[in-house]
Amino acid sequence: MNVVKEMTYAEMLTEQAASKAAATSKAVAAPYETLFRAAIEMPDTSGGSTCLKLLLGLYNGVRFKFDLTDLRRLDFGLHAAAIAALRDEVGCAYYIHERIARETGFPADVIESKLEWLAYDMGIHGRVKKSQLPQNPGRFDFASR
Repeated sequence: MNVVKEMTYAEMLTEQAASKAAATSKAVAAPYETLFRAAIEMPDTSGGSTCLKLLLGLYNGVRFKFDLTDLRRLDFGLHAAAIAALRDEVGCAYYIHERIARETGFPADVIESKLEWLAYDMGIHGRVKKSQLPQNPGRFDFASR
């Protein structure tokens, strides 16, 4: 049975702020995993496609241009992850697929292949031809990690 909890406006705002803070802290702790998961699990949403485009821009900015105004399409948690990822990129010596690998535990070459396949599947400008794609890495099971 659903019970409707009566709350004051101030209580509702406090609860909403706490929820936003929880989503933000989780996303900032592992920003690359958060963005990668959104790109894989929600490719047909504005948040998932924006996360993919951001990761591709970080992966190869010459091939995959990223419009910063697209960050407005993200919810609080994904936005916090995007900003944290951009902050982490300053002076970083690792490639983006290596950073995702460190957070997710998946091999970096498999992640690199997945990024290329996601770009191809989404029809993103800058993608390679199908004949040039690496072997398809298949599905990613985040639950087993």
